Amino acid sequence: MHCMQRPDLTKIAIAGALTLFLVFAVWQIYVFYGRRAEARARYEAADKELEAAKLDNERLRAEIEYYANPENLEKELRARFNYRDPDEKTLIFVAPASSTQP
Repeated sequence: MHCMQRPDLTKIAIAGALTLFLVFAVWQIYVFYGRRAEARARYEAADKELEAAKLDNERLRAEIEYYANPENLEKELRARFNYRDPDEKTLIFVAPASSTQP
C-alpha cells in the first residue's frame, strides 16, 4: 500500500508544477498585453507628433519659398520693421481735428 501513495504524491507534485507554470504563463501574457498597450499609446503619440512636424515643415518650406522672392522679403521688412530705402521719404497724413463749437 505504501507504493500506491507514491504515485499519488507524484501526480499531485506534477499538477502543482503545471498549475504554477500556467499561472506564470497567464501572468506573462497579462504583462505583455499591458506593455503592448503602453507601446501602442507611445506609438500613436509619436505618430501625431510626426504629423505635426511634417505640417510645420511644409509651412516653413512655403515661407522660405515666399521669402526667397526679394519683393516679398522687402514687403515683409517694410511691414514688420518699418523699413524704407535711404532715398525714400516718409509721409505722415494726419486727419484734421474735428471742432465742436456750441
